[in-house]
Amino acid sequence: MREAVRKRKMFEKLKAEMKVINAKAKAKKDEMKNIEQDMEKLEASAGKMGRFFDKVKKQNAAKSKQRAVSAWKNAKDRVSSLKDKLADAKDKVKGGAQIKAKAQKKLADIEKEYKQLKKQDYHLTHQGFECARAMKNAKADFDKVKNTVDNAGTNVPDLEEKYEAAKAKYEEMKAKRADAKDQAESKGKGKPAKQASKGKVVKKGKAMKKKGGKA
Repeated sequence: MREAVRKRKMFEKLKAEMKVINAKAKAKKDEMKNIEQDMEKLEASAGKMGRFFDKVKKQNAAKSKQRAVSAWKNAKDRVSSLKDKLADAKDKVKGGAQIKAKAQKKLADIEKEYKQLKKQDYHLTHQGFECARAMKNAKADFDKVKNTVDNAGTNVPDLEEKYEAAKAKYEEMKAKRADAKDQAESKGKGKPAKQASKGKVVKKGKAMKKKGGKA
């Protein structure tokens, strides 16, 4: 009888201890569940932020590429435009010099004729008035041609300077584009060409050593 009572006490004691342990386990389980839910939310948020930053990164890369293409086109167009303007200015100077000389000769001939009329006292006649009017017009034409030609000549050095600067910038951009293309191709191919060439050199060196050993 005593043994049964003792066993019953032990059973009740263990039952009470298990109840406490189960309660603690449930609390820990609930705590783990809450932490797990928080982790899932954080991971979902991190994934969402990651996708957002990837999207922004792609958009920035696209905009950067678009700006680079636009800058390349503008630089190329500027070089072409300045080249045409410079060639046009040089043509005007070259052709203008001939026109200027022709206008100057015309003015000189009329002035010579007027002086001859004045020397003969015919400058106050109808012929003299006509010659004076023609001389005045010839002088105005010459001044106009002279100003046009001289202004065209002063534009040439400025255009040459601008053209050379634009050309240098264009060539620099062209070189950078070529380097970027080579790097992209080398990265994609893993530089197999260089590795193959190194292998050939090594084999050739071994062949030379063998040949030397036989001699």
